[in-house]
Amino acid sequence: MLKRCVFAMMCMLAVLAINAHGAGIPQLINYQGVLLDGEGDPVTGTRSVEFLLYDVETEGIALWAETQEVDVSDGLFNVLLGSVEPIPFTMFDSCEVYLALKVADDDEMEPRKRLVSVGYAFRANRADSLGSSSASDYIQTVNQVPPADGNVDLVQGANVTITPNAEANTITIAAAGGTGGDNLGDHTATQNIKLNGNWISNDGLDEGIIIDDHGQVGIGYAPSSPYLLDVNGVIRATSSLYATVIKVGSASSSFSVGDIVADHDVVADDELIAGENVTARSGYIRTGFPSYSGYGAGDIVADDDLIADDYVVGDRMRSYGQLYVNGKGFINTDETSSSFGLYVGGSAYCTGSWQSSDFRFKKDITDLSPLSEKIMGLRGVSYRWKADEFEDKGFDDDLHFGLIAQEVETVFPELVKTDDNGDKAVDYIGLIPVLIEAYKEQQQMIEDLQTTVNQLRN
Repeated sequence: MLKRCVFAMMCMLAVLAINAHGAGIPQLINYQGVLLDGEGDPVTGTRSVEFLLYDVETEGIALWAETQEVDVSDGLFNVLLGSVEPIPFTMFDSCEVYLALKVADDDEMEPRKRLVSVGYAFRANRADSLGSSSASDYIQTVNQVPPADGNVDLVQGANVTITPNAEANTITIAAAGGTGGDNLGDHTATQNIKLNGNWISNDGLDEGIIIDDHGQVGIGYAPSSPYLLDVNGVIRATSSLYATVIKVGSASSSFSVGDIVADHDVVADDELIAGENVTARSGYIRTGFPSYSGYGAGDIVADDDLIADDYVVGDRMRSYGQLYVNGKGFINTDETSSSFGLYVGGSAYCTGSWQSSDFRFKKDITDLSPLSEKIMGLRGVSYRWKADEFEDKGFDDDLHFGLIAQEVETVFPELVKTDDNGDKAVDYIGLIPVLIEAYKEQQQMIEDLQTTVNQLRN
């Protein structure tokens, strides 16, 4: 049986720390000793030794333990306690910590040895004394300047608040918004900031970005009322661009909320949406990538949607798809709204109307007669629209005269068209030549009848 080891040297390298992760202190203790056998002779060879730490001198439960294979030479050995199982920093919260050894299957050696400090470790006492009444126990210097009373005071500023919480042992320092901040530059209101040859300034006419005393922003030159943002160049938006009024160039100032007024070009790859007027004077408004390229001043050309609550068009409005006027239920919906090129929700008024009828455009020309019997199959009716049931159609409450599309379809299916929603429409213009031919047939029948009557009289 081995005798208890002789403690020849003890060197404490572990340092107490409030924040172990931040300090990066090794959780190790350098320990040297002498190990003798039962006859008092030095031991040589490898021995399995268990090291244990207690907070009591006898009995109790070990607070930490680890087992190492220790190389012993002529009784001497050296180990780093904590190299197998790190020693927690909280182990030294107690003033009394005792070390015990247990070799192989032998009983724990007695007596336990109390761990004590090395000389300079006494300086660490200050870390545990910051809450005491002695001013000398507080921070001694700040930037090598000793505080007058041993204390360092935290002072909040115009935009900084300091909130201590004694119960949670915390101090919260937060920055808040306000008007007390300093100007940039040399802390004067007119100092400019230069970025790659351009300026952010409060004065001048040729800098990059100018912010005047009213908070208005100019890019390329000084902003002028009433514009919040005044740009001498191009505004590019990868997504949506929203403004109360969008003015391009030196267009007239007679515009209101929702207007887009341009003396130069307004180009959008997708939708161009205005609450009221979309007006192009000497420039043009283009959305998407129209196949028609021959546009110029005053034109509005769109391959995508052009949406406004009110249009002002100086020259021509051209649509390569369907055009809706007061089509309330059909704008911005996913469903197919109509098969017609022009859909008007309500009455349409024009000072002139022409329909293409040139011989050069027509083929398969066939006489319509006889038509009298078919015409007799049509029924003229008076009616009112179901305006309350179909509010999106823009129907009025007036009395109207006309035909029923389903009835016309049974007689003249060519004069009835059904759109993708199942709505039927009658080609009233197409009825005109049918009625003319029917009238001519009736006149011919009357003339033939008159000839027959005259012959009978004679």
